[in-house]
This record gives sequence, structure tokens and C-alpha cells, in this order.
Amino acid sequence: MSDDPVVFEDFPRGEIPFQMSRRALFSEIKNRVHVMRSQGRGAQAYTLAQLGEWSDEDLAEVQPMIVPNCKISTQDNYVCAQLPEGVALQKLFQIDSPALIVFNLFNGWNPLGKISQQLAESNEWDVQYSFDYARGVFLSLVKAGICRPRY
Repeated sequence: MSDDPVVFEDFPRGEIPFQMSRRALFSEIKNRVHVMRSQGRGAQAYTLAQLGEWSDEDLAEVQPMIVPNCKISTQDNYVCAQLPEGVALQKLFQIDSPALIVFNLFNGWNPLGKISQQLAESNEWDVQYSFDYARGVFLSLVKAGICRPRY
């Protein structure tokens, strides 16, 4: 259905494999310790890597947002991002991609289910296909360090 060179709708299910710098690895270790402590106190906690394992119903309630201080720009017909740590500019997707509709709705208030409904209406796509596509955009950007759920 989509002409994207990136096949967002086929983002794999399962734990998200992150490639991390040493600094990011230290941050992830701290996060996992926090998760384990929270779970020990009976709180529901998860890591970003576990988002890929969530059911569609649970993920539909997540409110995606762009990480604070991430710089978004366009270059060579692509939407690009630069993380606050000064990491090199990353090309995210082509500017004429349906991913732009999804990305523009990642404001920390719109749940992924609502975002996928708007995508379905805008592109006259099947509801499940639209959800799979929006899920893939979100999780791809989580993996890239550009997005996270609003906590």
C-alpha cells in the first residue's frame, strides 16, 4: 500500500535490539536497575526494548513523543533528526512519506491508536495496516533514540 523505501508496517515483533554507545549503555543499565526496583515495589515498569513485545491493544494506548531537545529538520527530501548529545544527523524518512503524518502527531498526547486511525482516514488504508505502519514508525524511532512514550 505504501511506496516507502522503509517498510514500517513490517517492524518485527519482539524485544527491540538497540545498538548503543558506551554512554547510552550506561544509561540503559541505570534504567534497567530502576525498572527492577520499581517492579520490586509492585509498580508496573518496562524498558523501551520491551515495547516491541507489547500487544497492539496495549501499544494503542501509548502516547508517543519526540525526545526533548531533539532537533528536527529537512535535508535532501528527508525528515532528519539530531539528538541532544550531538550525534550525527539521522535521516528518518522521505518527506513525502505517510510517515510524516504519523510523526507530526507524536506530541505526547495522541495515543498511537488514534494516530493510526487518522493515518487510515488520510490514506484510505485498512485500519490494521495503518496501525502496523504507525507502530513501525514509532518503534523505528524509539530504536533510533528519537521517540519515547510519554510517561
